[in-house]
Amino acid sequence: MLVASLYMAGIAETALVTGAFFVLFPELGALAHDTLTRPRGTWSNALILLVVTPSLAAVLGILVSRHYSYGYLSVLLAVGGSLAVIKILRSPITPSISAALLPVVFAEKSWLYPPQCCWKRERWS
Repeated sequence: MLVASLYMAGIAETALVTGAFFVLFPELGALAHDTLTRPRGTWSNALILLVVTPSLAAVLGILVSRHYSYGYLSVLLAVGGSLAVIKILRSPITPSISAALLPVVFAEKSWLYPPQCCWKRERWS
């Protein structure tokens, strides 16, 4: 628990110092806590899906954000699409839903978001 807390504190400090605010991907706390405290847990045993699922969801979010403004339809497409990705991949990484929703909510249209969101090197555009 201490290691996960120190890791999250480091991520928060990095975001403040560099201005890379997407580093604070909302479910990063849940993912970090679970993978660090339960090394044999569901998410820890799906390391490929831990990267692939949020990356695909983020790409979907960018596609929705580029074609629709924020509203019921765009939220439905982002959330429904990310749920479809999770189901198709049979992925346990449900926090990926917010990786698709964030670009819609913040009108992020940059193709740099998916690798930044999911590999924690993002910058606020």
